[in-house]
Amino acid sequence: MLAGVEVEPGKPFTLKATEAMGIRRLHLSHATLGGLGNETVRHILVCNIGDRRPLYLCILSPGKVDSCQLNLDFEEADDVIFSVIGPLSIHITGYFLATPTAFRLNDNVQVDMQVLGRRDLSDYTLPVFYERLYKLVDDPSSDSIISWSKKSKSFVIRNQKKFIRRKIHSRFPFSSTFEKFMSMLKYYGFSERKRSDGLLEFGNENFVRGQPMLMKQMHQKAMMKRINKDLTVFKAERR
Repeated sequence: MLAGVEVEPGKPFTLKATEAMGIRRLHLSHATLGGLGNETVRHILVCNIGDRRPLYLCILSPGKVDSCQLNLDFEEADDVIFSVIGPLSIHITGYFLATPTAFRLNDNVQVDMQVLGRRDLSDYTLPVFYERLYKLVDDPSSDSIISWSKKSKSFVIRNQKKFIRRKIHSRFPFSSTFEKFMSMLKYYGFSERKRSDGLLEFGNENFVRGQPMLMKQMHQKAMMKRINKDLTVFKAERR
């Protein structure tokens, strides 16, 4: 059983083929960054199988994305080597199963499956930022400060000073300033909507009043956009 392994920078971890073959398959469940550091530095968990091209399983950044649920099942006839690109180690957890698998980790796996490791969004954990923001916008007692727009597909900050003083520090302690809160909105997929009255409005097609379950799709799209951007930058830097 593979309970947990720390993959350190410059020290790849090898899963021998004899451990992954036969009636057993490896279920790789989770990857977690092993420390604190500069939030602008990306850490990539890489998987090498035989002579095939590397697979980038997830991209982690301190203070932004500290962990990633993988939920990948695979059997391989070659050694599987896990390595880290970045200054911090990454902890991976998983276990062996004794039943055959319909999914095999290979070169044809798309990047969204590599990173999210899920086909069903209902299983995906939503970051607390979405839940706290939705509850705040949906709270009628806060309508004078922040509320839904008329179309109920975006929200409007109606009193920025009170929002900063009363809401940011209590609801979003990881966004200590309004500028950081704005950055978090962009990070999680919100975009600013133009208004003629000078108020700030932010929205997303999946941030809808009465349908909080849509935020899982919003989060998946935002995550994939960030990951594809990071992979493009990473590949350019490696050339």
